[in-house]
Amino acid sequence: MPRANDDFDEELEGPDEHDADLQTDGPQLVECPNCGRLIYDQAQQCIYCKHWISSTVVNGPDFKPWIIAAAILALIGFIAYLMLR
Repeated sequence: MPRANDDFDEELEGPDEHDADLQTDGPQLVECPNCGRLIYDQAQQCIYCKHWISSTVVNGPDFKPWIIAAAILALIGFIAYLMLR
């Protein structure tokens, strides 16, 4: 059984002005935009829902201009075929 220490103060010490500085030095928690759970602000992927976190907006699939031009030419050719039949 441990002995009681006479120098021990049983009152708990509350946070002081130096404790506030320590809290901002570490990683911050933010909500995942997909599931809303708290994750680290530097995370690349949510550890819960596996949603990729990106600071840039993705504009969808990268279509090449020649694909659009080929589709338009094919549509014009199909309409011409129907009209000349």
